[in-house]
Amino acid sequence: MIIGAGPTGLTLALALSRYGLTFRIIERASGPSVVSKAIGIQARSLELFARLGVADALMENAIKINQGNLYVNGAWQAKLDFTDLNTPFPFVTLLPQSETERILETRLKEDGHTVERETELTGFAQFPTFVTASIRKHDVTETVDASFIIGADGANSFVRRELGLPFSGKSFKESWALADIEVDWPLSSEEVHIFFSDHGVIESFPLQSNLFRITGNLTNGTVPTDHSAIEDFLKNRAKVPFTLKKVHWYSMFRVHNRIIEKFGHHRIYLIGDAAHINSPVGGQGMNTGIADAMNLAWKLWCVHRFKASFPLLDSYSVERREAARGILRSTNLATELLQINVPFLLPLQEKVIRNSLKITPLHHYVTNRIAQLNSNYQSSRLFVTQGNFPLLTPRPGEPMPYSEVVNPRTKKMNCCCDGQIVTSCSCCSCRVKPVNRHCCRLKNWPIRIQTCSKPFRFTRN
Repeated sequence: MIIGAGPTGLTLALALSRYGLTFRIIERASGPSVVSKAIGIQARSLELFARLGVADALMENAIKINQGNLYVNGAWQAKLDFTDLNTPFPFVTLLPQSETERILETRLKEDGHTVERETELTGFAQFPTFVTASIRKHDVTETVDASFIIGADGANSFVRRELGLPFSGKSFKESWALADIEVDWPLSSEEVHIFFSDHGVIESFPLQSNLFRITGNLTNGTVPTDHSAIEDFLKNRAKVPFTLKKVHWYSMFRVHNRIIEKFGHHRIYLIGDAAHINSPVGGQGMNTGIADAMNLAWKLWCVHRFKASFPLLDSYSVERREAARGILRSTNLATELLQINVPFLLPLQEKVIRNSLKITPLHHYVTNRIAQLNSNYQSSRLFVTQGNFPLLTPRPGEPMPYSEVVNPRTKKMNCCCDGQIVTSCSCCSCRVKPVNRHCCRLKNWPIRIQTCSKPFRFTRN
């Protein structure tokens, strides 16, 4: 039983559908989200979505960001270049959350599953071999037995509250403003722009050709609530010439960094914002929830299909909490740095921004961190970490790097462009066609090798 049909709950539903498991997914809201909310889909999430068959549909409707620009007092200082990322998706994808949910739900319907809307969880009870959930729709209550309950019901999670789990962390003192605006200015509509000034910071993300999402900290606590106030808000911080045409909507929010101690409690598991929330800086929140869903899905499948023991499910909590904690630390630090508003420190800030990102290892670390490509599960008890491992190779618990399989004799990629059968698959001896360039043992891994015809049952974590 999946509670919540946001991006995280829908991702879990699609993954369970792919594994052939039966489930129900309920959502309290009467319809899909109609506002943009989270807009950033990182490279790691696209790798996961590719395994679910929705990456192409998402990218067709999205804006691909190859570069982020950093300015101080209107002057360009440095860039974050994502094109060097070692992934099939070396960019950041910007797509309104409403559109992401629409695409995921459409694919779920194609798989024969429907979100049960206007349906809410009102209570549950755990037993040794199952759970009982009470759900209500239009004042009609139903009792459902399920193997597990998965709480994907957001930051105000009913499941988390019913379990009595403390949501420990902190809230930032400063509030932030958020608006979707139409603006004409001499800046690329295919890149992200971040401006530092003596009035505070403002970030700009393109949604369409001249439609941008802007967000910035409110240093004086005054919320810009009309066209003129938002125009001043933008002018004082961006310090570039522009014409503000229209304000589509605006809002204010507080930044919170919170996480629960344990993501799983016997037969009840929490994923996404129900388990952790963080600053929107860097666009990490939704992507962390997507990774939660994919990590939990294959473990649930192993429990159902192979009768795997509960320690496997326990590893979900260990692995994903450590990953979420790392992201919380990063976004907390980034938010603190963005909120520094000391005018006489701006020249120093300018030098640091201009020079630090010229250091290749640091630039590489920052872009990979944003893309979530450097997450690992080395703390998990599932992996054998003792032994001798060659240098510059992945350690147990690290993700398989994006790579090409090259014929050592010809020094060429071992694939064929004309669709002919070219060789036998080394792992199962079947005849191979270079369809999606994936081997049967590694099918749906984002690496460039061949596809064989055998059905595939194992998947990367």
